[in-house]
Amino acid sequence: MPCNLCHHTVAETLPFHYLWRGKRFEGQRCTCCGLIWLDPLPTEAELATLYDEDYFADGLHGLDRIGSDYEKWADSTRDSARTFLRREIRSRHPAARALYEIGAAMGHFLAAAREDGFTTGGIEISATAVEKARQKFGLKIQCGNIEIADLATAAGSWDVVYAGDVFEHLRDPSGVIARIDTLLAPGGLVVIRVPGTFNLLATRLAVPLLKLAGREKQLPDNPYHLYEYTGTTIRRMLERRFEHVEVIQQATPPQRLSRKTGSLDYWVKIMLQAVNYPLTSVTNRFGDRMTVYARKPSDPDRT
Repeated sequence: MPCNLCHHTVAETLPFHYLWRGKRFEGQRCTCCGLIWLDPLPTEAELATLYDEDYFADGLHGLDRIGSDYEKWADSTRDSARTFLRREIRSRHPAARALYEIGAAMGHFLAAAREDGFTTGGIEISATAVEKARQKFGLKIQCGNIEIADLATAAGSWDVVYAGDVFEHLRDPSGVIARIDTLLAPGGLVVIRVPGTFNLLATRLAVPLLKLAGREKQLPDNPYHLYEYTGTTIRRMLERRFEHVEVIQQATPPQRLSRKTGSLDYWVKIMLQAVNYPLTSVTNRFGDRMTVYARKPSDPDRT
């Protein structure tokens, strides 16, 4: 299939794959822009199954391995969410009054935004999470898929659109960028947080070594990540519609990396992360977490 970012039609197969319900999902990388995706992409029906109740119970980030679940973890993020809203979002858009979240989950970030004075709205694909947001916070979140949902009533009315850990899960990320454009008021701010697994030194080294050895790695999770980004690809995706694009990269401290399988591969990754972590702090490169800020032009003719 054509690359979702540059529409180039030639891709290389990467030495990793997922297996889920007897179906194999191969990693592909565009030979032109470097965007990485799964082939095939999960269908809409498969996505609905992947994000059912079990995803928030024990499917997300391996939280079950540390005796937690999504709700317990999210409950602990209230203070950090309000700090992020004030230091990062309000500092970039002091006049912002209305915030819309894509992938609102159980509503924790929207609840923090409401406490900070924002008018809030959002959309979430999981009916279980939408109901929890209503019960826990009294939030009215649209249940649906951002890629196909009717957003007509929300168009042009939001000062900030926030998407945290969402773009790796989308079937059509470039299409969602266009939808964010329609949601934002002129001069509005888009904020995207996305993991950068294939941006790390460890992964950049592992991919050519595995190919050279003729080996493949089966990743331990379900195929939740449909796309993988580097600082370059996520920047290019935003620059197609927005201006003043800013990509801030962070690397996870090595002692905080999830060991998941406890295999030798993960111990090697932790050792490489000891180099990666300070390097990212100095160079703003090779991070496994990226936060992207961009502005919708105030003049629509410049879009």
